[in-house]
Amino acid sequence: MKIQEVILKNGQISFFDAFHIFRLRMEVFCTEQRCWYVDPDEYDFIATHILIYITDSDKFKQLAAYARVYQKDERYVISRVCTHLLFRKQGLGKRVMELALSHCPEGSTIYVQAQAYLKKFYEDFGFIQQNTNILWEDAVAHIPMIKVNIKK
Repeated sequence: MKIQEVILKNGQISFFDAFHIFRLRMEVFCTEQRCWYVDPDEYDFIATHILIYITDSDKFKQLAAYARVYQKDERYVISRVCTHLLFRKQGLGKRVMELALSHCPEGSTIYVQAQAYLKKFYEDFGFIQQNTNILWEDAVAHIPMIKVNIKK
């Protein structure tokens, strides 16, 4: 199997990619986590989409990991970070975050609204909890986290 990393700026998303993006996000957030909400939103139009496909031939292509990055006011937001159930524990979540961070300008403030159980994952990238508030979205605890992007 081969890994294919795809970066799509706003307006570059094909029907094929959109289908796989929304399918993965629905599988992870709606089906697995039982969060019933309309997933596509206005930020999908302005975001840079980070996709990691797993391929084994010209006919098989599975979206394994995904994130999106967009600017909101004076900061950058990384959201909808997810990995397909079949491809977890293989470093793809880490890789998709590395790619997402690389699309935030040096010195920019980056915001994530992390699911609470993933706090350590985001701390490993230098994010810190912004305050003590717990945000409940669709019965899932989230915490606001920020970092200043310093390129190595």
